[in-house]
Amino acid sequence: MILYPAIDLKSGVCVRLMHGRFDQVTEYDTVPAHRLAAFAEAGAEWVHIVDLDGAEAGRAVQHALIGTLARHGSVRIQSGGGVRAIEDVERLIEAGVSRVVIGSLAVTSPDTVAAWLERFGPEAITLAFDVKL
Repeated sequence: MILYPAIDLKSGVCVRLMHGRFDQVTEYDTVPAHRLAAFAEAGAEWVHIVDLDGAEAGRAVQHALIGTLARHGSVRIQSGGGVRAIEDVERLIEAGVSRVVIGSLAVTSPDTVAAWLERFGPEAITLAFDVKL
């Protein structure tokens, strides 16, 4: 079993949203690299990074910061949040992300996501579905 500790980024810092609400944010670490290093030190092989600014904007926003974290080299990164265009996928992969996470677009535009899977390969893209019951 592989556990994926998560880092949620908003305005460049590590946060948690209360019940997914962008108006209820708790800040945890102002230096995301410190959190990433702590996960690596604890034995994580992968870290899941969410671009909350991207999720809110509907387009990937923090790919430069996520790329800096990916180049840290201590763990592999899978990242998503606001990935809605092929350019978002390309930027994240070029930034050093091992796997791009696609969420709602897989439901609303499955043909688009299928084309991305064909182009980038199934190792570079994963699908994630958050469900609230």
